[in-house]
Amino acid sequence: VVSLGTGAAVPRELPPGSGSTAWVQNVVNATCDVVQVDATVRHVLGAGDHYFRFQPTGEVFGCALNDTSVGTRQELRAAAGRYMDTEAAAAEVAELAALLHA
Repeated sequence: VVSLGTGAAVPRELPPGSGSTAWVQNVVNATCDVVQVDATVRHVLGAGDHYFRFQPTGEVFGCALNDTSVGTRQELRAAAGRYMDTEAAAAEVAELAALLHA
């Protein structure tokens, strides 16, 4: 199984009482808990199965869902590229490629 994430924003501390909409963010976070889904998938898969999760992180991934500006797209591409250039991501890609060629 290969899971391609859309990127995760770096968590930010919110001051107490930062607005009546804080509960909305909690609901969104709970329904989009990729960490929980990741753990569940790993638990459900059999011993011979493989699971790869690619999920870059960075401030830019906290952009508004409707932000289609050129600058944001460029930042998203650059952040994803930096993530894929890491040793960890490269090792995962190499392992995945080896499995696909087997």
